[in-house]
Amino acid sequence: MNYLLLTIISIIIFYLISKISKKFNLLDYPDNRKIHNEPTPYVGGFAISILYLIIIYFSNFVSEFYNNILVYGFVISLFGLIDDKYKIGIGSKLVLQLMPIIFMIHSANIYLENLGEYELIGFVELGSFSLVFSVLCIFLLINSINYIDGLDGLASIVFLSSCLSFLFFSHFEHKELNIFIFSLIIPVIIFLFFNFNLFYLPKLFLGNSGSNLLGFLLSFISIFVYKKYNIHPALIVWSLAFPVYEFLSTNILRIWSNREIFKPGHDHLHYEINQKIKNKYLTNIIILLIIIFYSCFGYFIFSFFNSLTSIITFIISFFIYFFLRKMLTVKKVIFTKE
Repeated sequence: MNYLLLTIISIIIFYLISKISKKFNLLDYPDNRKIHNEPTPYVGGFAISILYLIIIYFSNFVSEFYNNILVYGFVISLFGLIDDKYKIGIGSKLVLQLMPIIFMIHSANIYLENLGEYELIGFVELGSFSLVFSVLCIFLLINSINYIDGLDGLASIVFLSSCLSFLFFSHFEHKELNIFIFSLIIPVIIFLFFNFNLFYLPKLFLGNSGSNLLGFLLSFISIFVYKKYNIHPALIVWSLAFPVYEFLSTNILRIWSNREIFKPGHDHLHYEINQKIKNKYLTNIIILLIIIFYSCFGYFIFSFFNSLTSIITFIISFFIYFFLRKMLTVKKVIFTKE
């Protein structure tokens, strides 16, 4: 893959689609819940999915998995664009997410049959529950990325850091995986320049098309690197710790407070941080450091101890994260009342 050519094509595609989106009114308008001030195109994610189709044309991946995931990634991104445009209900949204998931699983025969081998336990087989469990995990990650897509750059940074973690965990030993991952991250890096409105480039949002796409890719790549390259799930989960922890914590706290689970709100960690420091760049850096910490800490635990210790530590780490998030929420409520 010619990365310079991909960079140039990415800039052209993002620029053109920003202009086209205004003609078709594919814009996100400000309201009392949103922090932007001007109508902004929400087609950044769909543009990324188009670029991924172009990658199929220019690349010659041996594994059909790479081609399949980009094709079905385009489909789920298209469905996300429909959601952005017509604001469909949660039931319809989940059905539209389910379709490309099932097609991808069927075409690539890629799902979790077990959760890996652990000391004192052996292989954790999923048996007849394997397909259902895989679909639920994919749903979880897609919607986890959707939850954190409320601040410029954040979902993209989570995606980039997770992808690079996969390469780090594999020690960059697998050439085709390296080429594929770098092909994925270049359009996302270029998108960030548009998303942050740098160098006077037209501003673009990721949109549901983008958060669905990135979550879909991370889900299946996570399963693939375990099955194809034998990277243990007890290690992989650490690269996804932040979005998963945040998704679970937010929903548990909403249930705790008798609030609607799927209703958009400002009760996410990135909103809490950004509200205090009033700087989206610094907020992204803080959360990036949290992500890097989890990946490095997980790698250390897995490498110097074992897989069972790693997964137990991952679970304990979630409870610590949840406790801190709960304390932050309680303090915010007390401060608001005062």
